[in-house]
Amino acid sequence: MIRNLIWDFDGTLFDTYPVSGGNFQRCIEKAYGVKEDVDEIMAKMKNSFDTAMEFYANKYGFGQDFCRAFYHVNDTSTPDLAKPFSGVREFCLLAKEKGFRHFLYTHRDELTKEMLKKHGLYDCFSGFITSADAFPRKPAPDAINHLLEKYGMAKDDAVMIGDREIDILAGKNAGIYACLFFPENGAFPETAADFKIREIMELKKICGV
Repeated sequence: MIRNLIWDFDGTLFDTYPVSGGNFQRCIEKAYGVKEDVDEIMAKMKNSFDTAMEFYANKYGFGQDFCRAFYHVNDTSTPDLAKPFSGVREFCLLAKEKGFRHFLYTHRDELTKEMLKKHGLYDCFSGFITSADAFPRKPAPDAINHLLEKYGMAKDDAVMIGDREIDILAGKNAGIYACLFFPENGAFPETAADFKIREIMELKKICGV
């Protein structure tokens, strides 16, 4: 039975892609005078931020200065603009009340903790992995393995929840369950996930909350 939920942040707990995509679009326009399609930017970001950066760096030839400028703008604006997905707060509070544990695993920095606090979610979480912990990036299983060991989780009672295949593969590579969150219209993408959901509250049935 699943008792431990390991959450991705961007695109899973919080709807950050519209904010990040818009910020990136404006940075490109300011630097190069070109208005890139924000939906295409977000599509690449949903693969991974590294994928988006690499694609547009190859296209425009920008370096680390541009990347730092974007991340500064993004980190400054995201806390005020991005909000949790529908059902996140309700589910996290309900699951914690019933004895389930939540963990955060993100490539973002410690700012994620402040965003959780702002929306009354921080106290739902028992542990955190952020970029400050310097684990290999997803889909490497190292960070999840660390959480399993530190918090005494059995592999068959833990699930990794994320919106990208790298989240799913990180979970599978660690030998735990994986759940794809895909809140968009259309068919689910091909995935190695054990479970697929469009709404966070669907986790109640999967986990028996």
